[in-house]
Amino acid sequence: MTPYVVSALTTASILPAVVMLLSNFKSQPSTFRWLAVLLSFSFLCDVAAFLLYHSGMNQNAAGAFYWLFSTIMISGFFLRLVPQSFRRSFLVMNVLYLLFALTNIFLIQGARIQSYTQSIQAVIIIILCIGYYYVLIKELPTEQIHRLPTFWITSAFFFSYAGKLVIYAVVNYLTQYLKDNLVIIMNLHNLLTIIANTVFAYAAWLNRKQQRFILSSRSAS
Repeated sequence: MTPYVVSALTTASILPAVVMLLSNFKSQPSTFRWLAVLLSFSFLCDVAAFLLYHSGMNQNAAGAFYWLFSTIMISGFFLRLVPQSFRRSFLVMNVLYLLFALTNIFLIQGARIQSYTQSIQAVIIIILCIGYYYVLIKELPTEQIHRLPTFWITSAFFFSYAGKLVIYAVVNYLTQYLKDNLVIIMNLHNLLTIIANTVFAYAAWLNRKQQRFILSSRSAS
């Protein structure tokens, strides 16, 4: 399977979750509205990268734009899953991340793949996931985790970015010193993304099912 086909499949794999989340956006809990915005933003950036590539321009610009703002959206999702006392920490984390991402674009890696920014983002997401798991463990006596859409979403983030962190950590070395074309490693990256997007779609379906059950229960009463 060619890298072009894999990239197309990766972009398409996000659509089921996006469609389900946007179809009843206003009635969604705030966590899922944030997820809908994030996944829609990701899809649009992938499309932008495709258009830039076929226009003979640097497609890394779309990736840089995604990594500049996506962490804020991911933080918005997780902020609603942890105690509100973490709000200030989230704000500081995002400001520092944004400053680093801008510095990396203009002073360090420039138009190249933003692997340093990607690595920092992956570490932040893993920390956010662990924070949610900690909150979840405290609530285990009253929660059935396999019925929680947010558990599946967080797990998708965690396992996807744990694998991607390894990839991001070696991308700069592979491109700068070994002149690797990154075909194999990017296929692995895309595979992790496809798996995560599939889990997102399942979580969106599970949330939709639960929302319909709540609405039917209210109408019956």
